[in-house]
Amino acid sequence: MSLDFTTEQDSGGQGTDPMVIISMIRRYLWLGALVFVVVAASVTGFMMTRPKAYTATATVVLSSPDRTALQGAGSYKPGGDNDFTAYMDSKLEDAKAPQLAGQILDQFGLISDPEFAPKQNASLPLPADALRQIAIIKLEKHLKVARVGQSYMGTFAFTSRDPSKAAKLANAFANAFVLKEQQNKIDAAHQANGLLEGQLGPLREAAEKSAAAVAQYKVAHNIINLSNGPDGRTVFEDQVNNLDQQLANTRLEQTEAESHLAAAQAAIKSGASGEALGEALNSQVITNLRAQQGPLSAKLADEQERLGPKNPEIIQTQRQLNDINAQINAEVGRIMTNLQTQVNVARQRTAEVAKNLAEAQANISANNIAGVQLEQLQRDADTSRELYLAQLTKAKDTNQDQTTAVSDTAISQLATTPISPSQPNTPLAIVVGLIAGLACGALSILVRQMFDGTLRTQEEVERVLGVQYLAGIPTVRSSIKKPETDDPILAVLKHPLSGFAEAFRSLAAAVTLARPDGANVIAITSSLPNEGKTTTSICLAEVLALGGSRVIALDCDLRRRSVNASLRANAQYGLLDVIRGVKTVEEAAHIDPKSGVHFLLLPRAEAANAQSPLDLPAFDELLAQLKKTYDYVILDTPPLLPIVDTRKLAKKVDAVILLCRWQFTPKRATQHALRLLQDAGAPASGVALTRIDLKAQQRYGYGDSSYYYQGYADYYLDAPSAK
Repeated sequence: MSLDFTTEQDSGGQGTDPMVIISMIRRYLWLGALVFVVVAASVTGFMMTRPKAYTATATVVLSSPDRTALQGAGSYKPGGDNDFTAYMDSKLEDAKAPQLAGQILDQFGLISDPEFAPKQNASLPLPADALRQIAIIKLEKHLKVARVGQSYMGTFAFTSRDPSKAAKLANAFANAFVLKEQQNKIDAAHQANGLLEGQLGPLREAAEKSAAAVAQYKVAHNIINLSNGPDGRTVFEDQVNNLDQQLANTRLEQTEAESHLAAAQAAIKSGASGEALGEALNSQVITNLRAQQGPLSAKLADEQERLGPKNPEIIQTQRQLNDINAQINAEVGRIMTNLQTQVNVARQRTAEVAKNLAEAQANISANNIAGVQLEQLQRDADTSRELYLAQLTKAKDTNQDQTTAVSDTAISQLATTPISPSQPNTPLAIVVGLIAGLACGALSILVRQMFDGTLRTQEEVERVLGVQYLAGIPTVRSSIKKPETDDPILAVLKHPLSGFAEAFRSLAAAVTLARPDGANVIAITSSLPNEGKTTTSICLAEVLALGGSRVIALDCDLRRRSVNASLRANAQYGLLDVIRGVKTVEEAAHIDPKSGVHFLLLPRAEAANAQSPLDLPAFDELLAQLKKTYDYVILDTPPLLPIVDTRKLAKKVDAVILLCRWQFTPKRATQHALRLLQDAGAPASGVALTRIDLKAQQRYGYGDSSYYYQGYADYYLDAPSAK
């Protein structure tokens, strides 16, 4: 089973060839036409025999989606054409609800109407509920609800055998749908209002709880009234600024005190005296004492030069000088102590201010962290309040919609009683019948092609079998215009320049050209019987003999003896006599006087033995002898599949021609035969198709040279017309 529309292209790839499909259609056109006629007539006839029915249509205008109470409840949000289409389709699907059909069924008492009443089985009665459900289903089948294009309009089309009933029920469905839409709008608003009212309490509690959390957090973290002015600065920020300024001042004072102390220490260490020491210590007392010290020292020096060391004046002067030095040292000590005290005080103040500043900065950090959490709590409180207010507004709007709900779905046009029936629809029946016929006809052709396991063209042989296509041998009637005989063996002799004879010459050329050293011994075989082996063997031998070659043909089919039967020869001796040494080739050969072909026949049947005579060494010696004596040795062998002798013979020849009957032999049989030849190591040259009907091949044999036969038929004598 196969279905292949591809053909090998010149580029080496595969592609779909329309001609292959056209050829397939032409090949099975009769089948497709037959199926088309039967199916088209059956479908059209079936549709035309349906009982008459009338269809009445009522039109309604649907409510706009942006004007429904659903939008106020938040259950519909317009989102473009797709949402609009889905909304309208859902509305019309709601019109097909079984509840609506049940309402109409009960309103008009249709449960007892023969057109809708369910059939009951007297032996097995159904309960009332089941009968009602069946009637509702039947009623729904008569109703068709559809949207008018992309508009807000919908149609209610009801079909019935009674035209007035069709109009009445179409209007009933439309009215029921309008009333249902109005009730749906009221129910939706009521449901939405109840839902919103139920949500208000939790939202109000959430808002109050969030506000209380903000207040409690402020108290717990001491962050009430953080702002200290219009600039937005806090109390803690002002405190940090003040402490920062104080720290700068104390550090400056500390630096000045340390500088004074260091200058005084440096002056004392350097031995400064007089005014220099006074300026260094910033002391007028020392300056004055140093001023008195100078003259006394000069006086003492002068007295020591003039007076002796123990002179009372010297002693008095020395005592005064020592007293001044003692006062200077006491003043210096007092000043140094005072300076050191000032430095210590300045350092202590600086440390205290720095400590206070660190504490103030820590307070700011803590309050900043607390402020982040406070902001989050404040945002939550604001959000809860906004949600509550928004839900409150929706509840008020929905409550107002509920009190003023009026459906804007209305009937645009009531159904009128139809005059002409809607079915059977003759044009529709014809169109449906034609479409069904074409579809089934095409399907039948495809199925027939799928189950067609035969070979027809050169392209199929080479693609399916993967071997060389040798030639196509036509039938006598399709290749010769007015044959003198229908016997192929005689037709080759009587019409040597016809296309029929040329096919065998092509076969011989294909086999011999395939071997560089030539092919003298050629075996003709097939996969199954009745594929034209004997006819091909004899005709091939005749064509070669007419060409001037010495040809001998051997009938190697020990069971059928087909060559002997085809020639109607009364030979007394044959192939087996030569193998057994009873007769020579010249004594046993039957010579055809018309073609000059020598034949070694099988004039009598013999019982089958365990060993075939063709397996004897004498047969191999005979083939070697014939190959030297004759230009061509043709062996007519049994079919490959049922007879094992052919596989043995195939190994002893130069070339094997496998025949396949055109449009008859299964592909699998030919493939199996090729595998047997390959396994036996036989020199298989290729495959030739036999019994080809050239007229049929020209019509649908695309992929084969016979498809173009009409173009070159004039080169043959007695070529028949393709028309």
